[in-house]
Amino acid sequence: MDCIVSLTTWKGRIYEPTLTRVIYRLLSQKTKYDYKVVLVLSEEEFGKDFELPEVLKLMEQVEKFEILWTYKNTKALKKLDPTMKKYPNVPIITLDDDELVSENMVETMMNEHLKTPNYILGTVCGRYNGIMRVGFIRLFPPNSLVDIPDEYFDKYFKCLHDDEWNGIRAKAKGTKMRKVNANLLDKMAKLPLQFRTQYSHFNFFNAYKQFLKDHKEFR
Repeated sequence: MDCIVSLTTWKGRIYEPTLTRVIYRLLSQKTKYDYKVVLVLSEEEFGKDFELPEVLKLMEQVEKFEILWTYKNTKALKKLDPTMKKYPNVPIITLDDDELVSENMVETMMNEHLKTPNYILGTVCGRYNGIMRVGFIRLFPPNSLVDIPDEYFDKYFKCLHDDEWNGIRAKAKGTKMRKVNANLLDKMAKLPLQFRTQYSHFNFFNAYKQFLKDHKEFR
């Protein structure tokens, strides 16, 4: 397998027809690369007896689609971490469940990955309080992030966006980031959905300063 495309969703969105469109587009990529699509769901959120929508049951029969169940509901972090732990040796492309990507997304991101195989890629790239972050569509090479315990995220950075958290882990690892020209990906769209996850505002700088003070090994 050359790469994995990973995403997650939540109770307020799993029945939305747009999620089906997003997954179908991911499964019908035009590419020479061998890839799999992984949808990560949390038992803590959905419960052990949750009945999947019929369309997802049908999609599970597709060889290159997998529903990966994890227990803890780490919200946006689920799109990367459980998949990265199960498949540690392949690049992982992540995106949101309301992003209708172009048909050449996997091909483009993997071609760009091979140019700089040790870089984290994103179609949005910037700096936030001294932390580089990538967004929108992202590609993480194997072993590009330091494994920081989840409890540190809960203690210092609760409600932090996953892009900033991944930026912290990349910085601790010494991994560089690079922006991918979004013009290379045709007809990307952010689908309008009724539900939107809202992130709380809080003082990131002070939280990060305290984290580094307590855990010098991640400087």
